[in-house]
Amino acid sequence: MTRARALAVAALVASACTHPHGPPAATPPPGVAITLYADHAGQTLAVIDDRRWIDLTDDRIVLSDVEPGVALPSLVIEGLAGPAHLTLGACARDRVEPDAGSGAGSGSAGDMPSGLGANAVPPPPPPPRVFGGARSRRPAVVSTEIQLAPGNAPPALELVLGATIHCAVSAPAGRYLVRLLYSSSTLGYHAEHELTLARADRAHVVSHLAITTPAWRPRDGAPLAAMVTAFDGLPGGASAPVELAHGRVVLDGSTGTLALPARDVPARIRRVLIASEDLTAPDDPTATWMDARRNSNGDEADALVWVWLELPGTQLAPGLVQVRVNYPGEAEHDVVVTADSRAPVEETAAALRLPLWADDDLRASLSRAFGGAGEAELLERFGATVMNVGQTTREVFVEEKLRAGGRRTVSHASPSTPGLAGNILRMRVVVAPMGQEKVGYVVSYKN
Repeated sequence: MTRARALAVAALVASACTHPHGPPAATPPPGVAITLYADHAGQTLAVIDDRRWIDLTDDRIVLSDVEPGVALPSLVIEGLAGPAHLTLGACARDRVEPDAGSGAGSGSAGDMPSGLGANAVPPPPPPPRVFGGARSRRPAVVSTEIQLAPGNAPPALELVLGATIHCAVSAPAGRYLVRLLYSSSTLGYHAEHELTLARADRAHVVSHLAITTPAWRPRDGAPLAAMVTAFDGLPGGASAPVELAHGRVVLDGSTGTLALPARDVPARIRRVLIASEDLTAPDDPTATWMDARRNSNGDEADALVWVWLELPGTQLAPGLVQVRVNYPGEAEHDVVVTADSRAPVEETAAALRLPLWADDDLRASLSRAFGGAGEAELLERFGATVMNVGQTTREVFVEEKLRAGGRRTVSHASPSTPGLAGNILRMRVVVAPMGQEKVGYVVSYKN
């Protein structure tokens, strides 16, 4: 077992154990609780806590309605109530051999090959929710996949994970309450946000989360529902996950929704000329200043001035953002911003920046020239011209990300010295109607 899998198993076992100094264990009621995580890179993680009654008639139990993305090394099964102690053995999933024409086929019970790849085991999930003031008692088993002999494992590309798990069991016949606790990478949420700017400094935000639910069968004659809690961020990430919403969602294959409270947040519209994206800059954002001299010919290039919406101190869960701008001084716009279009204001700022539209009234051009003493020094002379052909005075920020490597010094700046925010040089200019402004500086890079 790999270290990652061992950690996942250990975390689940520890989370299901009774706290040594806590009150006596309480038996949780039947039901499903799902915790969903998502980050802005598109990664998702679900932790499913499923408590259900089963009727045991022989030495094997069949557990249907299990998320196909379950990593079996993370699966914990325990008996919560019943006529006797439940002793379980190894577990295996159904495998589905897809039909060659449709990509889907009928399921057949069988043993899946052990191991899902280095990236299949998600971070250890958080402890389960507390029921009745105490945690559930020690799990009866941590399930493992049955090993297949080399050469007998079907090719990975020909397998589709099923939604049923078979486990060996040793216990008298009867009705048992069992608990399944596991993590999955196939269940997640998608956020949609509506932002309305009816004034220059505030935005009204309405958000909801859409969850494509699994089609699980009704239990006890009623559609199965889960209490779902959604977080922005992943466990073990750079920052702690933030809870977004909590509510009841029916698991019938439809799309469930969780609404977030509407709120008003600080906002500002900014026009930005991002000099790092001009035609003469190197394509690779990690390129050093020596790469810049080899990849740039110093020609002048036209550039766009983009209108950005900045939301200082605001987090929005990953997903689409619909922005409506409608206040005096700005033309009315309705814009849809995709999740991958977001950008931080700068490397050190806790603000969200959303690109809205290119300002047709602002024309810009950029120029660069390079010099210096061989490979020991690079002198980069930067210049930008912004022209306003509209009827409204505009504030424009010229931004450039400094190149990596070397000692960096800014000199010969005009009309003022640019500010430094993280790794971003920023210069502000105000351009009158039918006017133009020029900015320039020299950056010296030395080894």
